[in-house]
Amino acid sequence: MAAKDRQRGKALELAVGRMFGGRRRRSGEGLEFDDCLAADGSPLPISLECKSYEKLQLRQSWVDQAVRNSHGRPWVIAQRPRGSRRIYATCDIAFLLSLAQQAGVIPGEETSGRVTGAG
Repeated sequence: MAAKDRQRGKALELAVGRMFGGRRRRSGEGLEFDDCLAADGSPLPISLECKSYEKLQLRQSWVDQAVRNSHGRPWVIAQRPRGSRRIYATCDIAFLLSLAQQAGVIPGEETSGRVTGAG
């Protein structure tokens, strides 16, 4: 990976960490492998994995890494393709449904960790 690519990745981690009220994890810091941590260095409630590549993509290895690093917390893969200002997120749909239901965007209630819709 070229130095510019690493710098772009670090900038994305910094931006995403700040969006979630945290910061970028420094190399070798802590026992966790999340890209972003709370300001005090503890894990955020959501495990964030940041990827900055030329084109928007999704790899199974990234999902596996995000799930492994999450230790049971909700996980998100944040991506910003080269030249884009927009950051895209990939997450488990059960987590997205739970957020939408909590926000009142969709009807339904949670039962046994599964979100059910109305009708």
